[in-house]
Amino acid sequence: MINNVSQFPTAKALWEELATTYESGTDPIQIYDLHRKANTQKQGRDTLEDFWNKLQAIWMAIDRKQPNPMKCSDDIATFNKIKQEQRQLLIGIDEKFEVIRRDLLMQEKTLSVEFAYAVVRREAARLQILKPTTSSEENTSLGEVRIGLTTRNRPPEQGQGWNRPETAG
Repeated sequence: MINNVSQFPTAKALWEELATTYESGTDPIQIYDLHRKANTQKQGRDTLEDFWNKLQAIWMAIDRKQPNPMKCSDDIATFNKIKQEQRQLLIGIDEKFEVIRRDLLMQEKTLSVEFAYAVVRREAARLQILKPTTSSEENTSLGEVRIGLTTRNRPPEQGQGWNRPETAG
């Protein structure tokens, strides 16, 4: 590295070379690549939190390379809202969250990616705590947990052994 640095006569010349080599400008190919990475990212073996952090890092890189060009505060807010709506968490989450994904996508109002993450995170915590044994026991709808009764935990029909003993008198 010293050999590379020593060839520049001034700090300004070195700085310009570093800027050219490692520039994080608005190169359309780099921006395209970041959008592609964000939209093809899959959770895979990552925890939900690790997956979220990877997406956040990609989105921050996109924001650095494509800063908000608006000047008016209303336009800035509108532009930021549009960018947030374009961010997709649901594309890459595991299939075990399919019910939550469907419920979120069926909402009439476009939800923020942060809200979607919060809902999926709650479901991930619920799944971790309850650890369902079969997919048929896994009925959820935006945080509502429905627990189906199985034959072993249903009270038996009258006359099948759950009768109270008769008391004398």
